[in-house]
Amino acid sequence: MSAASTSPGVGLGTTRSAGEHRPSSIRPLDGLLEFLGSADEVKTRDLHAQLGDGGLIALRFTDPNLDSFRSWFAQHWDVIVHRHGAAGGVTVVAPSRQSAPPRARGMKGFTREGLLLHSDGPESKEPPSVVALLMVQPAPVGGASVLADGAMVLDRLECDAPDALDTLKQPGCVEWGTSGQRHPVVEARPGGLRLFRFYDEARPLNAEAVAALDTLAKYVAAASIEVDMREGDLLVIQNRRWLHGRRRFEGARVVLRLQGAMPSSTPDVGVNDGFRWADLAESSGML
Repeated sequence: MSAASTSPGVGLGTTRSAGEHRPSSIRPLDGLLEFLGSADEVKTRDLHAQLGDGGLIALRFTDPNLDSFRSWFAQHWDVIVHRHGAAGGVTVVAPSRQSAPPRARGMKGFTREGLLLHSDGPESKEPPSVVALLMVQPAPVGGASVLADGAMVLDRLECDAPDALDTLKQPGCVEWGTSGQRHPVVEARPGGLRLFRFYDEARPLNAEAVAALDTLAKYVAAASIEVDMREGDLLVIQNRRWLHGRRRFEGARVVLRLQGAMPSSTPDVGVNDGFRWADLAESSGML
C-alpha cells in the first residue's frame, strides 16, 4: 500500500470526543486509520511522506519487544535518547513497581492515572519531531489512547479566537519545565510551517496567557478522539503537530516509546521544521 492511499482523516468525523464517557464507542485503531501494513514491509520513503502529509501513521508490529522496536525505528529515523529511556533509548511506559507511585514532574506516565493530551518535550527549543508508541500489553480495563490534531485545533482558533491565537504565538506567554524555558505555544517556522507544543503544566505568565491557554484547552478537548490500541499496534506521530495522551486504567499496561527526528541526510517533508498548517488541517478531513 502506498502512503498516498492512506488518509489519517478516515473515520475521524464520526469518532467521539474524548470528553464523552461512552466506552462502547471507543474505536479500535484500525477503525480510525487505514493501516499502512506491517512495519517491516513499509519503505522508509513512504513512512516519511505519510508523516509529512498527515502527521499520523498506523502500523502492525509482528514482534513487539524492545530490541526489535529500537532496531526498526533506527532504520527510518534518528533516535533521541530520553532521560527515562532504557538501553537504546526505548522508554518502557508502564506502572512503576515502587510501593508508592512516583509523583515527580514527568513521572505520571509510570502510574495508572490518565495523561492529558500533550506534546513530548515541549520545554525544549526543538522538541522531538517523531514519537513512536508500540502497544505491548493493553490494559484489561481502561487505558484508551487519546489523540488530537493540532492542525485542526489551530485552524479553529484562527477562525473563532484569533486574539487567543495571537497570544499563544508570543515567546513570553508561558514557561515550560523546571528551568522556566520560554517558547511560544505556536511558533512560525521558515517556509510557512508551524510548530505546535502543548502541555497541561505550562505556566502562563500574564492574564492574557491564562485566558488563551484556557481557550486552547477547550479546543483541544473538542478535537480529541479515543482509540483502543491492541497488542502489536504501532502509532508514529508528528510530535510538532499531533497531541497524545491516555485514559486511566486498571491492571498492567505496557507501551514502548521512542523519540526521534528525520535523518539529516533526508530531505525534510514538513516534519522536523513543523507542519503546513492550513493545507494539512484542510486535507485531514476533520474540518
